[in-house]
Amino acid sequence: NLAVLYQSLRREKEADSMYNASVLYARNTKYHAGIVSEFLLNYAQFKFLMGSYASAESLAQRSLDAAKGTSTDNSLDQANVLYTLGLVCKAQGKLNRADSLLSLSMEGRRNALGEAHTKVTDSYEALSLLRLAQGRNEDALQLARTALRNSRLNFGNVTSFVSESAALEYSSHTK
Repeated sequence: NLAVLYQSLRREKEADSMYNASVLYARNTKYHAGIVSEFLLNYAQFKFLMGSYASAESLAQRSLDAAKGTSTDNSLDQANVLYTLGLVCKAQGKLNRADSLLSLSMEGRRNALGEAHTKVTDSYEALSLLRLAQGRNEDALQLARTALRNSRLNFGNVTSFVSESAALEYSSHTK
């Protein structure tokens, strides 16, 4: 995908153009709604990384709408879109909406992939950091501990930086 190549080369203008072109192409050629949803999600994630939160939110919402419009079971696809949408809302300060979206994402990922999957761990970490930002320190600590436990199940003593940092951060807030 040229958009990813341009993005990795830090050529954001060209990457933006390619992401936009892929979405337009997919929509105009009547690709399956799941593919359109994936293209929209990729573009939303790019916009999020570039700090264009309003655009990222709009694209992620369109991705979610497209994913819901498919006839196949795509609960994992929807959970992944909800995760991105939750991160975007958190970045915009929409903490209650972000909490709902990240919670739904975590449940969807857990149902589809199982408790200890790395994507589920990512959801626990994101939700724990959000709860900390909301001042819900006990909830944040529980989620961080679960993320840390899952990381250790997946990677042994090599844990994710976020899980380890989050656990330390929560410990300092709860003293």
